Amino acid sequence: MSYLYKGAEWDLELLEKIWEQIDIIGKEYELDYYTPSIEIVSFDQMIANCSTSAMPSLFDHWTFGKDEVITLENYKKTGSGLAFEVVINTDPAIAYCQENNSTTMQTLVMAHAICGHSSFFKNNYMFKQFTQANKILPYITSYKKFLKRCEERYGMKRVEYLLDACITLQLHAFDSCPKKEKTSEENWKQMLERIEYNETRDAEMDTAMPDTVKRNLKVVDKETVDMLYSDSYYKPSENILKMIGLYSPKLQKWQRKVIEGFCYIQQYFYPQYLTKVMNEGWASFWHYTILQTMHERGLIDDASWLETIDSHSMVLYQHPMTPSLNPYTLGFNMFMDIKEKAGDNWRNEIQWAMENYNDSSFVMQYLSPEVIKKMKLMRLDYKHEDIYQHVLEVKATADEKDIDLVREELARQYEMDSIRPRLMGHVVKQNHTPHLKIKAPAGTNVGDLQHTLDHLWGRDINEIIVENENG
Repeated sequence: MSYLYKGAEWDLELLEKIWEQIDIIGKEYELDYYTPSIEIVSFDQMIANCSTSAMPSLFDHWTFGKDEVITLENYKKTGSGLAFEVVINTDPAIAYCQENNSTTMQTLVMAHAICGHSSFFKNNYMFKQFTQANKILPYITSYKKFLKRCEERYGMKRVEYLLDACITLQLHAFDSCPKKEKTSEENWKQMLERIEYNETRDAEMDTAMPDTVKRNLKVVDKETVDMLYSDSYYKPSENILKMIGLYSPKLQKWQRKVIEGFCYIQQYFYPQYLTKVMNEGWASFWHYTILQTMHERGLIDDASWLETIDSHSMVLYQHPMTPSLNPYTLGFNMFMDIKEKAGDNWRNEIQWAMENYNDSSFVMQYLSPEVIKKMKLMRLDYKHEDIYQHVLEVKATADEKDIDLVREELARQYEMDSIRPRLMGHVVKQNHTPHLKIKAPAGTNVGDLQHTLDHLWGRDINEIIVENENG
């Protein structure tokens, strides 16, 4: 039997040979992914990649350096926390693999990153709706150059403080439900139809109005309609940072462009917040399936397969003291469950699930009693709660009568409202000055938010309204 390799040592020629076989198997399973660009990076480069979302040419900021130091210190203390690979949603798909990975680990991470993550990026509905993989790298490069010019002209500190404020609001710098922008002609037609309907209705209801007045409907010109639908026509929005960039009375033109670019990048990352379980579960499913196929075909030996199982098990390990579920574990178990239930048609079933769901809807649709039992999931509520004791009561398990309660509770944790509080901003004009009003849910910590608004909008012309517990 002719194996692709033996032992842990590798070179670039061997990796190319291994990738050819992975690609053949991936195509046999009808996986559709971007053309790969696999780069071998050092230990230090991988740490730097982890701190900047692996985006080359991402703008410089002190928070990235802080994250890099924290990652390095944690790795020195625990020996964990450093990625074996990092892949980004680009076309071509750029995958960074560590140079100190063994040959088997390089095989696994290539299958995981390209066949798994890249096919998810290319086909999941959220990434298709919100991202353009072939445009993000040129945009980030030009954005970084623009920031450099701003630093030279306006000073490094001013640019840094502006980026500090943007990063503070980064979870409120994208639209979760973007709407199609209407053209000026479409706005004009809609306004005329609305005015004609209102005027006709009012005229018919007012029986004291002379007929000559009834026929004299109010006519609005196109310039008026354009003004009403321009930036001065304020609409409520959850994209607080974008609203600040458009309407703040304090910002200069270059600052508005910095905020606009930052919001564009955050909009690009938005789908990743809501697809962590599916994305990692899909990638884990395919690295396991592809390497299992390679072992069955005699392309890797038993030692390599055992190393694969060992690494795969470590990735899927659910630590009992971790308060949240391991997304790799949940996602992998759910995709494997779909495969077992679908029979011979499993490939179409998991493809459909991958393409058409996010984490929350995926859990609601596919979390089965078998997965709940396997992962020992249940819903707990406080039975008694006072200053002396907290008694927990099991409210729902994998039983058919209350399985939906488990699904709903888990699905709620993967919704955007559980990741960050939903703020709604609205701009109103008072004495010809735009005032920003933000409505925040109960329990929201508004300290940093208020400071940021004062910096970007101006004091005494912004207001945060925190709802009470009853809404």
